[in-house]
Amino acid sequence: MPVGFTFPAGIKVMNQGSDLRWLHRLAWLTAIIALLPISLGAVVTTVDAGMAFADWPTSHGQGMLAFPWLQSKGDEFLEHGHRLAGMLVGLVTLALTAVAFGTECRSQVRGVVAGILVGVIAQGLLGGWRVLADERVIAMLHALFAAVVFSLMALLVVMTGRQWQSEAPLTKAATGRLAQWTGIVLVLVLSIQYVLGSLLRHLGSAHAWLVHPWFALAVVIAAIGFAVACWQTQAAALRRGALLVLGLITAQALLGVVTWG
Repeated sequence: MPVGFTFPAGIKVMNQGSDLRWLHRLAWLTAIIALLPISLGAVVTTVDAGMAFADWPTSHGQGMLAFPWLQSKGDEFLEHGHRLAGMLVGLVTLALTAVAFGTECRSQVRGVVAGILVGVIAQGLLGGWRVLADERVIAMLHALFAAVVFSLMALLVVMTGRQWQSEAPLTKAATGRLAQWTGIVLVLVLSIQYVLGSLLRHLGSAHAWLVHPWFALAVVIAAIGFAVACWQTQAAALRRGALLVLGLITAQALLGVVTWG
């Protein structure tokens, strides 16, 4: 929804025709499928299966589709499943790019789609580099960059939705500017917490272990501030989104407390 952010206020991305609907649906599909390699990647990290294969892009010398994945077990099953899910995201992203550049959509939308395509390719190369170098720091960067690419996919879903076009710009009102700035603060705080979590998860950093649990309080406070600011805008969609964000962050914090305990 157009509350300004880094884009000019009131951007309209396409017409209301079938092209917009199909691109919006494909954007949703891409984001949903992207959760597969992200989720499998989290499992791979948890069980330390990232080096089930010492080669890439092959698996024990066999091609991506030639490797007998369904007959494999344990770490190999998880890691190759992660690779296959990444390949699937790549194929869907190519379809998304073809649709975006084959229809009459605005340059801002094409820019985000191009960013997604470059990001997916870079993410695949990062994953391969992690295997070939057998380096946990690269694994951490691989995980962090996945969040950036997924965020672009989520942004595309919003930009191609009807409410992005129908809602009036809020940046001219004081309440809209407040929602914008509290949103920026929330993103920055979340990014710091995500990096701290990655340092703890991938490298076992003692400093991250000391800071990460307590910094969650800053994230919750920032989420509350964002929700309050959005509630003052009277924009129904923005209110719903802010409450959803607050609910998810609160749930994540509670999960962290349970894990820590």
